[in-house]
Amino acid sequence: MGPASPEQADHPHREKAPARQVLVSEDEVWVQYRASDARDWPSKCAECREAVSLWKNPITPCVNCWKVEVWGSSAALPKEMDWYDLGEAAEAVVSRTSSVIKVSKEPIPVVRSGIPEDGYPDADLDYLLIGYAETISERDALKEALCSALGINPEQANLIPVRRGCWFYDDVLGPWTKWYPIDRDMGEA
Repeated sequence: MGPASPEQADHPHREKAPARQVLVSEDEVWVQYRASDARDWPSKCAECREAVSLWKNPITPCVNCWKVEVWGSSAALPKEMDWYDLGEAAEAVVSRTSSVIKVSKEPIPVVRSGIPEDGYPDADLDYLLIGYAETISERDALKEALCSALGINPEQANLIPVRRGCWFYDDVLGPWTKWYPIDRDMGEA
């Protein structure tokens, strides 16, 4: 049986859509996994940087930029993981979603700026998997998919830190938790 037709695609008992193509790129620090139909996050980040430098206010692209952080030695993980383990999970999630996920190639400084605060490892350096989302519902779905791919117990999922915007904007814009109500996306009615 071939792929489901558009009319059949949302039927729960039909064959699932084939996996998306995963595009992989890297720089000195990160390996990025991106679905072929995913948003161009580097462009979104450039737009946000420019706007923040001009207006010094939280704007929609910053407020509606969620990050899900999975640290390699997180207490939520069933075992400690390195970039390879985290990368396998990232690729698995990206192949089934329109996500962008980055994994650090080496341990990086642990910046403890998300919530929950107790979701961070004790180490000063660790491997990081960071997933990007544009809405709270997308963030929560990404977190759920990552937990499944990483073998994280649902009861442990609350130990995975999330935050909105980039941590280095906190110095310019104030704490991210004060930018906008943390339970709402900017532009919601």
